[in-house]
Amino acid sequence: MERDAYYYEEKAEEFSLAGDAEGVAAALYQAAVHDKYLRSQRQHYSGYLFALHYLEEIGAEDLRAAHLAYGELYGEEEALPAASNYQHRRIRIGFLAPRFVESSVMRFAEPLLLGLDREQFEVFAFAIEEEEDSFTSYLKEQLDTQGEHYFCLYGQSLEEGAWAIRNQEIDILFDLGGHSEGGQTLMLMAKKPAPIQLSGLGYFDTLGLPEGTVDGLLADGALVQNGEEGFFTEPIFRLPQAVAFQPTAAMRDFREGMSARRAQGPVTFGVVQNVLKVTNGALRAWGRVLQELPASRLIIKDVLPQSERLERLRRRAKDLGLPMERVKLQGGSLSYWHFYQEIDIVLDTFPYPGGFMTALALYFGVPVVTLRGCSYGARFGASILKAAGREEWIAGSVEEYVGKALELGGDAVKLRQEQERLFEEIVDSSLLDVSTYVRKLADELSYLHRLRGRWQP
Repeated sequence: MERDAYYYEEKAEEFSLAGDAEGVAAALYQAAVHDKYLRSQRQHYSGYLFALHYLEEIGAEDLRAAHLAYGELYGEEEALPAASNYQHRRIRIGFLAPRFVESSVMRFAEPLLLGLDREQFEVFAFAIEEEEDSFTSYLKEQLDTQGEHYFCLYGQSLEEGAWAIRNQEIDILFDLGGHSEGGQTLMLMAKKPAPIQLSGLGYFDTLGLPEGTVDGLLADGALVQNGEEGFFTEPIFRLPQAVAFQPTAAMRDFREGMSARRAQGPVTFGVVQNVLKVTNGALRAWGRVLQELPASRLIIKDVLPQSERLERLRRRAKDLGLPMERVKLQGGSLSYWHFYQEIDIVLDTFPYPGGFMTALALYFGVPVVTLRGCSYGARFGASILKAAGREEWIAGSVEEYVGKALELGGDAVKLRQEQERLFEEIVDSSLLDVSTYVRKLADELSYLHRLRGRWQP
């Protein structure tokens, strides 16, 4: 029986629901190979690129090669005519996203959407999908109050969507999607609707689009080290820190009702992530920690309420020798913040670490041990911990990762002190200093704009 792209797309969904990351990546690759239509072929290949980050055997060179192959799907792409030299009183900055709904990306993007100096910048938000929630309503209200702009491009062709952006005379277009959501934003970026185009926050690697399409990829020293620029098709747009975390009002209220997590008795380690991120290498490391601390326990919480995913994870953990009598698996739920009151230390996944979940754990006063990997995406946890002023919890190897977990978890008195100190100090860290972060980014955006000769002060 001949199998088409739809068959493999369905298989990818089945693998995702079963928690099989390798199956997801393989199925999406086959979907791209078998697709007859360029637009959906690009979408499937974007999904494949995203899924590659779950796999522990994929190195930086492999990721680069796979992303470069994506650029070949744009070999005959026709960009819009070059933009005019706009003469605006304020720099017009557009943010392009699949949708502006409450998500991990928006926790990092909100400071830019609403915090840029309105004397200097005029903000435009472009959504590709119609889906809206309370965050969308809040964003629209705030933009409207400031006399700014929200557009939905749903139902438009790529050409129409690109012209809709171009017609607003956007000076700088910031991509918040990358290869998430099937790379919808990238197909518009490829049309070059704005003279300066940047990417970051919504994806964690090079995009692979042809050189000259994207003029900068947001990064910091923790994400991209000197000499690694060759792994990217985009110039590196460096900042002192790549992200700042914006808690919601509900998160702040929840935190006010907490006290610093106080370790009592045997330590409880916790993981709250999409279980597709839980590799065998991470499970082995966690097993070693549990073995060295025989009274400790581990709770792993998925983001989806799928029993099949948990059962597959249970079998994997058992086969790798974890003491399952001290391992608890939980399905995802809408209400999960209380989880951070049940655990003492978060063990980050690798090679695909947490982003939002790491920032949230730190905000709630829970230490996080992360492993600095060999690629941009594998270092996101390290970037967050550096901004939080907790570089001592960043490991450079699996051995060091296990050692740091044991050091934190093996001394109840020290752990309690670290928890209390984190709870008190995190609110004054660079991670939560969104005003300074936005100001520094604004300075760089203004410089980049002047450098392109498209702004007259």
